[in-house]
Amino acid sequence: RKGVDSNEAALVVAAAIAAEWKRADEAIAAERKGDNEAIAALRRRNNEIIAEKMSLVIAEEKRIIAEKWRVIAEEERRLDEAQAAFAAMKKMHDAEVAAIEAAIA
Repeated sequence: RKGVDSNEAALVVAAAIAAEWKRADEAIAAERKGDNEAIAALRRRNNEIIAEKMSLVIAEEKRIIAEKWRVIAEEERRLDEAQAAFAAMKKMHDAEVAAIEAAIA
């Protein structure tokens, strides 16, 4: 009967060890799942931050481009004014030349 008792005791101990291993495996699996979820959440937030930064960079680039177009428009306006002034001066010069030629003739 003693052999049966020690076998039964060994089976009880083995079952207890197996149950403890199972609990440990489940705890590790749960911890890994939690870690994976946390990692996924961090990755999502990282992607959101990258998107926000890209949005800011794009907005700044658009602002810079708009400023360059404003400067170009101002330069075109100045060029138009200079061309108009030159045309007026040429007209006056042509009139003076015509007057001198008429006086000589």
